[in-house]
Amino acid sequence: MWSDHPYKETDIPVHFHHLKGPCPEFCTCCFNGSEDQFIIDCRSKVLEIFPTLPNNIIGDSSLLLDDNDIETLSTISLRNSTLGELHLKNNSLTHLHLDQLPSNLKVFDIRQNNLTGLDDDVTQFVSNLKEIQLSENPWQCSCKFTKFLAHLRRSYRLEYQAALRRCSGQEYCPDLCTCCREDDSNRFLINCNSLGLMEIPTKLPMTENTILLFENNNLQTLDRSTKVKGYDQLKELHLRLLVSLEEKDLCPEKIPFYVIYFTTFIILSCLLSILQCFWKSIPMWLYEKRLFLKLTTRLEKGTETKYDCFLAYCHKDSHFVREYVERLEHGRNRLRLCFYERDWLAGEPIPDCICHSVENSKCTVILMTKNFLKSVWGRLEFRLALHATSKDQHKRLIVIIYPGVENFNNLDGELQSYMKLNTYLMRNDVNFWSKLVYALPHKMEDGMDLINIAP
Repeated sequence: MWSDHPYKETDIPVHFHHLKGPCPEFCTCCFNGSEDQFIIDCRSKVLEIFPTLPNNIIGDSSLLLDDNDIETLSTISLRNSTLGELHLKNNSLTHLHLDQLPSNLKVFDIRQNNLTGLDDDVTQFVSNLKEIQLSENPWQCSCKFTKFLAHLRRSYRLEYQAALRRCSGQEYCPDLCTCCREDDSNRFLINCNSLGLMEIPTKLPMTENTILLFENNNLQTLDRSTKVKGYDQLKELHLRLLVSLEEKDLCPEKIPFYVIYFTTFIILSCLLSILQCFWKSIPMWLYEKRLFLKLTTRLEKGTETKYDCFLAYCHKDSHFVREYVERLEHGRNRLRLCFYERDWLAGEPIPDCICHSVENSKCTVILMTKNFLKSVWGRLEFRLALHATSKDQHKRLIVIIYPGVENFNNLDGELQSYMKLNTYLMRNDVNFWSKLVYALPHKMEDGMDLINIAP
C-alpha cells in the first residue's frame, strides 16, 4: 500500500521515455523499477480540482490522491488513461460516473468520502476489480441503488447494515429480499417479489411507511399459527397470483377488533360533532327544563341583593313588561324583578330611583326599542348600568334588541362602543327565552349543592 511511504528504496527519477508531458503541478512523479510501476503522488496537497495527468504512461501506473478535498473526477484525464491504481481515500466525492473511471483500473480506494450510492454501471465495473475499498462512506439504502446494495450485502456486510440503519433504523433484511427506501414517496420497501417463496419471512424490518411486496411467489395461505414479527404494522401488503387466500388469513383473529374500533371511532366522532354544534345550546336547554341542575346551574358570586333583575325600558313600551313578569317571576325560576311602575316610590327623583334599582339588582336588562333609543331616561339607565358593571364584576348587563332597531346612532359614543364590543340578545330569536333565562342570575333550589361552572 502507498499510504505509509511515498517511495521505496528502489524508486528512481522519472525518465522522459516513461512519461510524455510534465508531472502534475504540486505532485511528485517517480518510477518503481523493481515493480515496473510509475507513481504519481499527490497526497495531502489540499487539492480541490482533479490534476491533469500526462499522456501515454509506460507500464503500470498508480495515482495517489489521498487526503485532499476533491469533489468530482475528471472525465478527460481518467477514462483513457492507463492507470491501474487510483487512491482517493479521505476526499469529498459525492458521485461517480462510469466515464470517469480508467478502463485498465485494477485497484480502487474510495474510503472516507461523501458517497451515498453507486449507479448500476459503476457497480458492475467495480465488482470486477481486483481490489476495491469503499468503507466509511454515508451509504444510503435508496431504491435507485438496489444493485449496489446487493453488492454491499454480498461483499461488505457491515457497510450494508450501516446503510439499512441510516434509512430504517434496522440492520437486517429478509434473506433473498431487497430492502430500500423510495426517494420520492419515502416508502420503505421490502421487495420479495418473484423469489418462489412458500411463506412470508418470519421477521420483517419495521419502520415508518413500510411496504411488503410479495407478488409472484408460491404462497398458498397465511396460516393462523404463522408468527410474523412486524406483520401487523405493515402499511401495505402486495399479494398477487395466490392460489387460495381467504379474508380470515389476511387479518387472523383481528377483523372483529377492527370492526369494533372503527364503529366506536365513528360513533365518538358523531357525538363530538353534535356537542361542538350545540355546545352552548345544550346547557341552556337543560337549565330551562330544570335537568341536571348540579351541572348547569351557575354559582352566583358577589353580595346578596334585593332584586335579581332590573328591567330598564321606555314608558311607551310598558306593555312588554307583562311577559317578563309571567315568564321570570311566575315561572320555574322565580326571579325577583324590579321595574319602575311597581317598585319605585312616588315622589322620589328619577335619577335616584335608577341608581337605587341598578345597585340593588344582580343584573340590568335593557329592553332596547326605538322608543328607548329616543328616551333621555332610557339612555341614563343604560349609562348607569354600564358604570355599575365596570365597578362590580359580578353585576351583569343584558341588552335585548327589539325588531325595528337598525342602528345605535342615537346613543352616546360610550354606549355605541359598548354595543359594538359586546354581545346582545335578539327578541325575535327562536331560542330567546332559553338564552335569556340562562344568562340571568341562577336560583339555587333547597338542598342542592352546586358545581361551580364558568359563567
